Amino acid sequence: NSPGIATIYNNIGAVYKEMGHFDKSLEAHSSSLAIRKILGKEISIGKSLLNLGNLFERMKHWDEAATYFQEALYLFEKNQYTRGLADVHHNLANSYLLLKKIREAKHHYNESLKYEFLLKDPVGIAASTFGLGLILQSENRTTEAITLIQSLIDSSILSNSPSLLSESHLKF
Repeated sequence: NSPGIATIYNNIGAVYKEMGHFDKSLEAHSSSLAIRKILGKEISIGKSLLNLGNLFERMKHWDEAATYFQEALYLFEKNQYTRGLADVHHNLANSYLLLKKIREAKHHYNESLKYEFLLKDPVGIAASTFGLGLILQSENRTTEAITLIQSLIDSSILSNSPSLLSESHLKF
């Protein structure tokens, strides 16, 4: 019951997930979570919950994925873990988008974007902006979607330079 063993189970679960062996992945990720719960490290528990959510998302069980993501969100908020908050909001947005819960998806993409800006993570900013663009497109607002994505491309955000585009310009 050490953090190292939990990490090994986590890595095994990730490999099985990529191989499509979801039952074995679930077993490994569940073992990782059980160890982390015994150790009581809330951020690590949140990471395991995030991994389980990702697994259920890959299995197209979006409701179950969202449940794990919500549990992780609680722990990341409680511990003010910015990286985890960015990731879990993005994953929740993806799940809600697939569940056609557009209002919730918008909220979580915007929250993810807020944390990605704090982290100065151009990949995360691009991913959340793309998600917002998908929502605009799904609402038949294709011109706005293209403008949003183009504004990101035209800015210097993706090159880690000072941004020409403030966070408020991306939120809709």
